[in-house]
Amino acid sequence: MPSGYPPPDKGLRKWLLTLNYHDQKEAAEWLRGFLYSLLRVTLGKLKLIEGSVVVYNHSDQNLTAVRIP
Repeated sequence: MPSGYPPPDKGLRKWLLTLNYHDQKEAAEWLRGFLYSLLRVTLGKLKLIEGSVVVYNHSDQNLTAVRIP
């Protein structure tokens, strides 16, 4: 059983395995574009929550809770 969080995305993995590249240069260009797109979307999502994270410190329980409204 795979470990880690979040669990593997089986649909994405299946789609990636269906891609067929004829040479290493073509595969490298596709991977660069894919990673760039992924990072741009991630940055956009992070900017949406920037400044809206609320941190609660519970000193009596040695616990820190984070809430994103």
